[in-house]
Amino acid sequence: MADSSGCYRTNPDFDLAGGSGSRGSSTADTTGAEGSTAGERTSGATGDPPLSVCEIHEDRPIVFEVWDRNGTWDPPTDPCQPWATQPGCFTVDSDETEVLHYQCPGGGCGCEEPINFITVFIQGLADLPPLEGPGRLLGHTATTAQGECVWTGLTIFAAGPTSPFPLFHAINGTEVTGFKQLNDPISAQLAPLELCDGDTACNEPPGIHGLRFGDTDPVLVGSPGIRLIPSAGGAMDPYWVINRMSSVAEDCEQRVAWTAELAG
Repeated sequence: MADSSGCYRTNPDFDLAGGSGSRGSSTADTTGAEGSTAGERTSGATGDPPLSVCEIHEDRPIVFEVWDRNGTWDPPTDPCQPWATQPGCFTVDSDETEVLHYQCPGGGCGCEEPINFITVFIQGLADLPPLEGPGRLLGHTATTAQGECVWTGLTIFAAGPTSPFPLFHAINGTEVTGFKQLNDPISAQLAPLELCDGDTACNEPPGIHGLRFGDTDPVLVGSPGIRLIPSAGGAMDPYWVINRMSSVAEDCEQRVAWTAELAG
């Protein structure tokens, strides 16, 4: 670990609004989950030197669980692949932070005995957008460094195979992959904000980053906003984006989580 008194440096192109460098601006999470602030760099009342960026950035991933209509937990299967529900209907319970998807035998969304019922619990978010209607869910997976397949994200699409824009994403990582047959998925790029000193062999430098979508300004932790995001073959539409965390550890592990809700 580098000496904490000189472990960070600021990229002036990505200063937090209202501050000098990256200090002094709160980046508390607006989703309601408790977490640290990137603007807080001192250790408290003892007068100790500032902590290293790489020492204090807190992990704040989104946690997903998938259950079938019988209440049975449905973990990702081998090989580790994304999944898609058949066209059906969905409801979002923002109080319970869960998404329900079901199919009606005769079509429509008013059946009393749905089939292929799936529930996705999303932990770590204060609430979900109040969405409801015909559509499908797209689940995303990834293989960890330990070889375990885990859920990494959920996308909600409105009905219709040509619907150009997802209604909602909740994602760990920068890429939303696996569903180009439906739509070209959106993705984020890391935008350096505060980087740790020292040379590394990481593809992205260790430190705190923002999230950039196309040519837009980066979205910083604690500073959500509307961004035009390329999707569906290069078309663009506005999304309300919340950056929960976007950092790179000194061991090169990327710690990224964000949500995007279609605006308007």
